Amino acid sequence: MNKKIVLTGGVLMFLGVILAALGSHALAAVATPKIQSAFDTGVRFLIYHGLVFLIFGGSSLQKKQAVVGSFRPLLVGVVMFSGSIFVTAALKILEIDTSSLWWVTPLGGGIILFGWAVFIYQLIQSA
Repeated sequence: MNKKIVLTGGVLMFLGVILAALGSHALAAVATPKIQSAFDTGVRFLIYHGLVFLIFGGSSLQKKQAVVGSFRPLLVGVVMFSGSIFVTAALKILEIDTSSLWWVTPLGGGIILFGWAVFIYQLIQSA
């Protein structure tokens, strides 16, 4: 078991559950459907990747380069992707201009894709 990866997965799952509850209760009362939908997407990405890290960290793949090489880009990408959605949703509710943050979400998504590409490439190379 890779404790660092499992712990990271647990933290992402913890945050995902808290933010899902916040989104379905507190945010629903003040957010537009578009903001609510974006927030839900951010929560899903946190939870999906939290599950991935729990599986990666507890699997026999944990020492393989595929897991090690993809862990950081996946983590950075999901933090940028989901985090920027959460920040943007909060700022929009507070009616603060978010136009300067537009690039963070797609960059985070691109880094997530890069992390998965590293994972796939490393698995193919080790076969």
